[in-house]
Amino acid sequence: MAYIKESLALAQKTLDSYRQMAAHSIRELGDQLLKALTLLDIQEFYASLSRQNKSARTINYVHTVLKMALEDAVEWGLLLKHPAAKAKARLERRETPLRIPTPEEMSQLLDATKATRWSPLWTWLVTTGSRLGEALVLQWGDIDWEKGRVTIQRALSGDASKRVLKTPNSASGLRTIVLGSELVTVLGQHQEEPRLWQDRASGQWEATDTVFTTYQGQWLSERYIDRVFKQALAAANLPDAIRIHDLRHYGFGSVMRSLAQPQVVRNLW
Repeated sequence: MAYIKESLALAQKTLDSYRQMAAHSIRELGDQLLKALTLLDIQEFYASLSRQNKSARTINYVHTVLKMALEDAVEWGLLLKHPAAKAKARLERRETPLRIPTPEEMSQLLDATKATRWSPLWTWLVTTGSRLGEALVLQWGDIDWEKGRVTIQRALSGDASKRVLKTPNSASGLRTIVLGSELVTVLGQHQEEPRLWQDRASGQWEATDTVFTTYQGQWLSERYIDRVFKQALAAANLPDAIRIHDLRHYGFGSVMRSLAQPQVVRNLW
């Protein structure tokens, strides 16, 4: 299975997730002969994961990856029949319900963080509907100041040392967005900040042309921004149930009251 997944054009984050789920099966079933693996063995394996307090979501994911691996084994002639074909994790996958913030909540967030270094990022996410991974590798060259629009053409995938750049894989991902006048003003003011940081970086500055960066010009971590966002929610007296990803849905689906509504003007597929 590892060979097949490596040969496909999958995002690094997806590959890492496959490996993590496959590790459970290897640890529990790896000592058994493939041809001796039975449906009962697999069902007991899922029960074992449940006893280890693994979440329903994790067990279902492990089940999916294991089935894919055994399907490959049958296709390659290593097995005559699929031992997990009738296996069931027997656990419901509970999705976190989508919670689209209200205009009042977003106004509250932007007001409470207006004086912080993160104000431009929150304003960007609230008004454009772009993903966090897209925002963190946005470059100044992507912005057409005269026409007041920006081209989304790359995204950051993964975290920490495994971060990689990827291009959108659909027409809806590769797109141009009209910027509202308020956001153009915010970005114009923010453009001065990296120049000040560069002067203070004592030769440690990385000239990446990235809009939202660390004080050294480096890419920001999604995990770090998630933590900062929780702090911003607390400062604005907003519920921590709001996820940073929810801002994207607000930008797509809500009518802006204090900021101009962005518009996707054309796809670039």
